[in-house]
Amino acid sequence: METTDRSMNALREGRKKYWEQVRLGQRLSSSQIRAKRLREEAETSKAEKIADQTEANIMRVMCAELTGYTLLSQAEIVAGSQDAPVLCGVYFLVEGKEVVYVGQSINVMARIATHRADKRFSRFAYIPCKPEILDRLESLYIHTLRPALNGDHCVTGTKLAPLNLRDLLGAETIKPSGRVSR
Repeated sequence: METTDRSMNALREGRKKYWEQVRLGQRLSSSQIRAKRLREEAETSKAEKIADQTEANIMRVMCAELTGYTLLSQAEIVAGSQDAPVLCGVYFLVEGKEVVYVGQSINVMARIATHRADKRFSRFAYIPCKPEILDRLESLYIHTLRPALNGDHCVTGTKLAPLNLRDLLGAETIKPSGRVSR
């Protein structure tokens, strides 16, 4: 029992000494320790942010030196972003000074990308239009321009288009001279 009393007295003395040190500012309480840890974490986080900003600034300088362009921040990129439009219309593949193909699509950019594999062209143009007139507009351009990469009809030799000229012009007939008669 005497040992237990000594242990208890030592524990009490230790607590008194601990709280006296806290009171005198020589030791921190658990709430002070937590506050100190939070301050240290905040300072570390602040230092990391500064390091990130410094790294971003270094990258901006390097980008300007390497490319002549300013490297934008993620926030600047997002702020300047736009919806990706789906362009519906008739498109023209161009090589040199010649329209080599006429096509239509409700997603012109995607369709042109697929042509890279099977058609030779260096540029393109397109005319936006509503989906309901795609066949008519494309057919008119194919019959007018007769692009080399659009297919030929095996019997008549005319260019293949969604609509032939008779269908486009109604009941009118086309004479071999190219003139329309009624």
